[in-house]
This record gives sequence, structure tokens and C-alpha cells, in this order.
Amino acid sequence: MVSRSSSVFDNYFDVEKNDISTLTVTKSVDENHCYLEDKQSYYGGFIISNKPRVETRCKILFIKSKSTGKFKPILEFRKVTKLGELKTTNSDVIISIKDSNELENFWKIISFLQGFTELIETDEFSKHYKAVSHEAYIKSFEKEEHTKKVTAILDLIDKTDLTEDSLKSILYNQRKKIVKRFYYLLKNMNVNTDEKSIDFYKKKFNIKELGEEAVWHHFLKNNNWILGLNTDLRFIYDLLSEQKLGSEDSKAKGSSKTDLLGLSYFTTIIELKTPSTPIFKENKTSKSRANTFDFSNDFIESYSQILAQHWDISSNPDKLLKDDNGQLLDRQTIRTIDPKAVLIIGSRNREFPHDRTTINLLKTDSFEKIRRDSKKVDIITFDELFERAFNIVSSDKLPMEWYYINEQEFIQNYM
Repeated sequence: MVSRSSSVFDNYFDVEKNDISTLTVTKSVDENHCYLEDKQSYYGGFIISNKPRVETRCKILFIKSKSTGKFKPILEFRKVTKLGELKTTNSDVIISIKDSNELENFWKIISFLQGFTELIETDEFSKHYKAVSHEAYIKSFEKEEHTKKVTAILDLIDKTDLTEDSLKSILYNQRKKIVKRFYYLLKNMNVNTDEKSIDFYKKKFNIKELGEEAVWHHFLKNNNWILGLNTDLRFIYDLLSEQKLGSEDSKAKGSSKTDLLGLSYFTTIIELKTPSTPIFKENKTSKSRANTFDFSNDFIESYSQILAQHWDISSNPDKLLKDDNGQLLDRQTIRTIDPKAVLIIGSRNREFPHDRTTINLLKTDSFEKIRRDSKKVDIITFDELFERAFNIVSSDKLPMEWYYINEQEFIQNYM
């Protein structure tokens, strides 16, 4: 038994061997200090781990708060040899608590201190800190605003000194995740439940506009690397939504409007449809010329629309253009002379797969002819865009028949 006249910092309560519930926190006679005690002694802290050669100690000091009158616990962790020497090195000492018993004893101490709220000030600790599972942390992070997520990630990068290779790896894995989402949307697969990918995406990102086109607009705008690195055009560093490109009449009508306007040194007009938009008519008509197939009304209208947009922006060099925050673009920096135009429409694997049937070969040839003869507009299908995005982020070669592989099998083996 240790005398109560001994220094309170001479003894440490062994959490591993003894029952911490026998301890109590007692206020001193002058009410300026607090002590740990049981029926045998006072204690200046805890022994978290008692190993043959070294102990892990948690020294505790209670500091009285002038504002609340309660005591704030100050914790200090040390590795001490059985000879009473502090384990040190020539560099900073890291006191790691990673052994399962040490961790369990550490949380016993925290729980013990939170049991004396009438004396110990743990309110701020409880409000700002708590132990959570990895899954709970991820769910909480997902609910944060985009700007807060970015700030938190930048802060984490700064404090952990992640290498450039580590950051590249993170970006690579994120882009693989985006390509997987692209595949889900392209196939409009079920997500977890019976809910289709398009509907799930709308709910997740709170998209109020009707139709599938709004989903693709949001997806490609928020993942502009897919367009900036993929299509046969100059690198795009930003995408602006729904820009009016031509001149309006007295009722502010008549100007053509593009889905996305890509910015680099020169502008790129991007017109979006959907993977389900037909490129060809369902049947070949009697008016079709030999060795051709009739294009659908949707395709002709889309093609005509982007040509009109190209004309409008080219013939209106003084047209005011604004970014998504309402700021005017510098037309001296971002030029609009004969801009590139891109039409993203349909899915060739769905509508006219590359096989040996006469109809599909005819459609393939007709589609390639109009693409090669079109000097103003690049035409690309959504599945072709996916193929290029896949090849950017994956070291695996995409099978030629990838579109027809069982969806779950494709995800398991290639995503």
C-alpha cells in the first residue's frame, strides 16, 4: 500500500491488471486540483501496457477552467523502461498505441473520464470528437458540400505529405470509378435494388430536369476529362452549360443554344443526345439510294442543329458569352473562329453492331461516310466515347465484343 502523502505522480494505475471502475476522481480540499484515487492510493495516471521490458504510461493532469470551474484533463503518453528511463531517440519520439490490448485500455480511460462530467469538462470533447467506423466516416463525408470535401482532401494531402505518385494513383482509381459509372449509365443497369442507373443518378445528384439527356449533360460536364482527352479535338479545360450562340430577336428568342461549350484557346460546341437516340430509321425506305440507309429524323435534326450553332457563333464574334457563374468570358483570349463542333449521339453497338449482316454493314458504311465527309462536325457515339475513356484508365484491352458480354461478368472481369 502506498502512502497518501506520496506524490500523486509516483503511482500509475494498471488498467490491464486492475478494475478501472474501482477508481474515482476526487477534488482537492482547496478545490484547485483533481486526483485519481481508490481505497489504496492516489494515482498520477495509468499504465496502458505492462510488458517485460517496457511500460506504456498515460500521465494525467487536471487543469481548472476559469470559465466553467470544471477540470480539463491533460494527457501525456510515454514509453518507460522497467528501470524508469524514458525511451528516447535522436529524432522525434512516436508513441504508438496499436496493440489491441493497448487500444482497449486507452478507450477504457476515455470512457472512465467521461463518467465524471460533474467535475471533468468533456462536453467539448464529446461535441467535436468521437470514434466512428470507416463506413460511418465515408457516409458522413458523402453528405458534405462539394467545397467542404475539396477543402478536407486538400488539408489531408498537405498534412500527410502524399507523394506525386500517390496522388496520381488516387486520381487513376477515381477515374476508373467514373468509367464504371459510365458503363452503368450506358447500359442503364439496376443499382443495388430494382432502380435503374439513370433514375438512381438523378436522385443521387438531385437532377430535376426530365429525360435522360439531363443525366448525360451532368455526367460529362462534371467529368470533363472524358471529353478533354478523348475526342479528336484540342484539350478542353472547362465546359459551360447551355450557351446561347446567335442573335436574338426583340423578344429575346431565335438564338441557337448548345448543350455544352468547351473552352480552350478556341471554343468547341458540343451537342448531346442520348445512347438510346436512333441514328438510323428502323427500316430502309424505297427512297433510299443504293448502298445507303436512311438516317433518323432525330439524327438529321441534331446534325442540322449543331451546324446552325456553328454558324451562329462564327458569325457573331461580339456575342457576349458567360461562364456558369455569370462572369463574361474574354473573347480576345477564348477565340470562336470556326469552332470545332461535336455531336454525341446513339450507340452503334446497340443499333448496328459490327457483324456481317447486310443491314448492319450498310449502316456502318453509311455512318462512316457521313462522318468522314463532315468537315465541320465530329460525330461520336456514346459507346465509342466509353471505349476511349476505358482505354485511358485501364491497362486491360477492351474486348471487341465487350458490349455483348454479360453485364455482371464484364464488371467483375474488366472494371
